[in-house]
Amino acid sequence: MAAASEAPVVTPLRPGAGESSADKQTIARGGLLTMAGSMYAGVAGFALTLLVGSLFGAHQAGIFFEAVAIWTILNGIAVLGADTGLLRMVSGRRSLHAHEDVWATVRVTAVPVLVWSALLGTALWLASGPVASALLADDAEVLQTHLRVVAVTLVFSAFGQAALVGSRGFGDLRPYILAYQVGLSTARVALIAAMALATGGNGGLLVLVWALPLVVMDLGVVWYVVRRAADERTRCAEPLPPTPARQLAGEVWRFNVPRGFASFFETCIVWVDVLIVGYFLGPAMAGAYAAASRFVTTGTMAMEAMRVGSAPTIAAAYAQQAHGRANRAYQLSSIWLVLLSWPWFFLLATFAPLVLGWIGEDFVVAADGLSVMALGILFYLLMGNINAVVLMAGHSGLTATNTFFTLLVNIGLNLVLVPAYGLVGAAIAWSFSLGLDSVLCLVRGHRHTGAVPPYRGLLVAAAVCAGSFGLLGLVVRLVGEQSIGWLALHALAGVAAYVGLIWANRRALHLEDLPEMIGGRR
Repeated sequence: MAAASEAPVVTPLRPGAGESSADKQTIARGGLLTMAGSMYAGVAGFALTLLVGSLFGAHQAGIFFEAVAIWTILNGIAVLGADTGLLRMVSGRRSLHAHEDVWATVRVTAVPVLVWSALLGTALWLASGPVASALLADDAEVLQTHLRVVAVTLVFSAFGQAALVGSRGFGDLRPYILAYQVGLSTARVALIAAMALATGGNGGLLVLVWALPLVVMDLGVVWYVVRRAADERTRCAEPLPPTPARQLAGEVWRFNVPRGFASFFETCIVWVDVLIVGYFLGPAMAGAYAAASRFVTTGTMAMEAMRVGSAPTIAAAYAQQAHGRANRAYQLSSIWLVLLSWPWFFLLATFAPLVLGWIGEDFVVAADGLSVMALGILFYLLMGNINAVVLMAGHSGLTATNTFFTLLVNIGLNLVLVPAYGLVGAAIAWSFSLGLDSVLCLVRGHRHTGAVPPYRGLLVAAAVCAGSFGLLGLVVRLVGEQSIGWLALHALAGVAAYVGLIWANRRALHLEDLPEMIGGRR
């Protein structure tokens, strides 16, 4: 094992050589399956944003999104880093045939998370009135009702979210895709649409209807993980002897606690701008900005897909001290992440006024902010899932300090830029913060993981996307119109150029054996 003071030696990823075909197939198939689920969830998320905005108006949508922001931030605190911790421990212990430790990990994780989430939910319930009055004095009663729903939801959702992410460590993506990406998204859209018809656009029950499917999904996923963990104890005829309970609990929580702080800081970076915009500019502007930012976060589906496809492989590789294998998995997923994600953001930056106009005229005010976020996130995506690599290597404390510093920068920039530049200022602060976090993680994490971005492959992937969708988007903004016709023309021409450029550069992009990776023999 490499010393902590120097980077482990890893094998670089070269076109057509060096990478494991089994790992490539795992990452490609897992990534594509999750990408399909993410695309469905993205469409459903767009439909949800469209429904809330068009049926309830920007004002009620702003109150709703502020409540969701508070749930997201507090849920990150309640989970205590157990989601990433479960994924890492389950993947790593299974790769070493330490199957008894899998069950023990679930047990020592569940009890603290359940107790902590109950305490946090109780505190929010008791403080809901003062918090609502401080955030939205004119709508304090409605927001207080939303916050009490959030408080109850936290008790169920904290370990449920940990179990959802941890379920991927068992090598089965079905709970994640079917329950989270498909089932939850569909249920929310259907129930909110039904509620809007039944209440005539009264948004008082919005958060309750949004939370109910989440609680049901969490209970189902917890049952699945507990059953699978119990089955692990009989999985191997000659498993490794179990780790002593105190030693295992220490390993679990030494990782989880810093990860919990980092997760909280990450969530704040994503959502704190919505709260600051609401404070300075009012709930209607917060609703418009939140809707715009949801388009951007929906577009990160490719990052989620590549993380889901590669994280178990990377965790197993680090558990086996196979740093080269982990680095190759990171590099493959980074190249494919750029290919899958950049086209969406070029389209989004080009047609920001059009897509926000679909929600309602009140939301078009956030169009410039949406374009800034869509272009600003490209650099962040260029770093790949470096944060996940450092976490799977066990260095949660490093990511926590990175993200805390980034959060301070984010809040400072928002407080300066939002009063001066409005929604564009919030978008600049958000984009800069994400990029800064990735750079810090890459530079500081290299010493511990040896992870190095595949510079040549990333350059080729970026050129493919910019040469197809980026240049066409620039032409549209200069001479075209914000219309469905121009959007269709841009998409069709972009796809044709995109496919041709990928084919011409398939070796540099590690796609020369794509049919075998996604469906053929290993």
